[in-house]
Amino acid sequence: MNTISLASAMEALRRAAAAGGSRLSGQVLAETARLNLEILDNVLQAATHRSDPRVAAEMGSIVEVLSHRISRARLELALLAEATGAHTLDLEEYDDLREGRTDYSRPARYAAGRPCYKTTADFLAAWLRITYFEAEGMLNDAHLVIGRVTIAGTLTTPRFEQLGTTYQDPAVDPRATLQTARSLNRLEPRTPSAREPPCRLPPGSKMGRRWKNARCRSWRAMSRAPRRSR
Repeated sequence: MNTISLASAMEALRRAAAAGGSRLSGQVLAETARLNLEILDNVLQAATHRSDPRVAAEMGSIVEVLSHRISRARLELALLAEATGAHTLDLEEYDDLREGRTDYSRPARYAAGRPCYKTTADFLAAWLRITYFEAEGMLNDAHLVIGRVTIAGTLTTPRFEQLGTTYQDPAVDPRATLQTARSLNRLEPRTPSAREPPCRLPPGSKMGRRWKNARCRSWRAMSRAPRRSR
């Protein structure tokens, strides 16, 4: 495929994803994500073998932005797993997912009796092949800045709504915002239930002052954040 044909194909894929992303089936979403991963792997391999410093700078900037998006997606998907009860699926559903034969046209099947995994953290640790502490940390972080799950299984506001807004800003490094949320949570170690109102920070309080300082750091991080590739 020549350069012009490749550019046309990529533009068609971009338009299709932008126009119908919310309507795509689970199967198409998964296949598209795997395709993008394969493309990205090939592109990065090609880029790292170039001797042009401009390629190093441009690709480094793109990868940094991508790392921010991936870090947000990890927490968002962990929270989605909790909200949808992914740890309570029927064993055959897990087998189908691993072997790529999931039928997304029908509803998910849940375990009729005792589920395979006790909690969402147990499921994430086993499914993603990470430690339990990392899985639990992902959920805790998601509760701070993305959302919490009610007893009814619905999503509600995060622990820190204002920081949650900053966390979703693509121009801000999410690591700095998340670290601030963790620090504030340690000052108030009691974890409220999702049914309680979210934590609001009085401007004159100690936590309020920390929030103000965090915003200043976030704005400084924003000014240093790499630009999105065009």
